[in-house]
Amino acid sequence: YGTAVQMKVTALNSTIFNAATTLGPAAAGIVYAEVGPGWCFSFNALSFVAVIAALLSMRLAPPPARAARRSAREELLEGLRFVASHPLIRLLMIGLGATAMLGLAMMTLMPAWSVDVLGGGSRTNGILYSARGVGSLIGALLIASLGRLRRGSLLTLGTFALPLLMMAFAATRQLSFSAAALACCGLGFMLVLNMMNALVQLHTPDELRGRVMSIYTLVFFGLAPLGALLAGGLASHLGAPVTVLLNAGGLLLLALVLALRFPIVRRAA
Repeated sequence: YGTAVQMKVTALNSTIFNAATTLGPAAAGIVYAEVGPGWCFSFNALSFVAVIAALLSMRLAPPPARAARRSAREELLEGLRFVASHPLIRLLMIGLGATAMLGLAMMTLMPAWSVDVLGGGSRTNGILYSARGVGSLIGALLIASLGRLRRGSLLTLGTFALPLLMMAFAATRQLSFSAAALACCGLGFMLVLNMMNALVQLHTPDELRGRVMSIYTLVFFGLAPLGALLAGGLASHLGAPVTVLLNAGGLLLLALVLALRFPIVRRAA
């Protein structure tokens, strides 16, 4: 696919994903409160029937034959060398890793936040997760409607907005304000992650895009659990609000460094 089509597919994927993250937690919170956690896992397992059916129904054309084949190790090293040598993509990967570790870790604390900070339960937890999904969905639709704005400027805006919104969330102690702040955080997450994804794809040659996006996925999904582990350890000693503030401070510091020392990110098209 061409780059323009890839961007549209990415935006559509983000919209579908965030629609699911909006409806799923709310439904799970209700089911958990009414009939218990066992049925939550049962309904979740049944939902995979649709996924399996979709996979079985796919009829894909065989890929074109490649002129020369190399080992997986050589191709992986080529992708890693490209990421390490490309100034913009290297910075985007660093920003992605920090966002995964310090930003997404906030969602790990939502069950404890629902009980310890807001004095609620499973319904409160479902509302918070859904609020974040609503914000992400709005962010995905907003980004898709922006047109050809400079992506680097939007990314820089997002890198400052996200930690500031996290700080606002850390200061809330009422469900309505927490949900509103978390929705804004979801919008900030979507702005940062969507712009990073788009810039990495746009600045990667076609023949390397699959390998580079695999590294992108590895950084994102590999560092997020480590951030969750770190956040859980800090929260057990310092409390969830202080942990969110510390993570937000780390992201804000990174945003300042990128903006002041690396203008290549802000100027990226």
